Amino acid sequence: MVTPHTECIADDGVRLSKPSMDELRHFTDVMLAQLQQQDISHHTISVLDRQGRVEQIVEVVRNRKPSLLKTA
Repeated sequence: MVTPHTECIADDGVRLSKPSMDELRHFTDVMLAQLQQQDISHHTISVLDRQGRVEQIVEVVRNRKPSLLKTA
């Protein structure tokens, strides 16, 4: 689950109005609550930088499923 970032909010010309950060945070909170309630494994990514996101995911995979990162 990627948390919302102000820097990523822009008018895309498709939506009638861009969502507010409060709306996005509320949606994120509701989604996280549902994942926890349903006991669905997840990881929250709070880094905006793409490389930082990749590093977070690789670390999660390394800790949870190290065999997926083994190379032939």
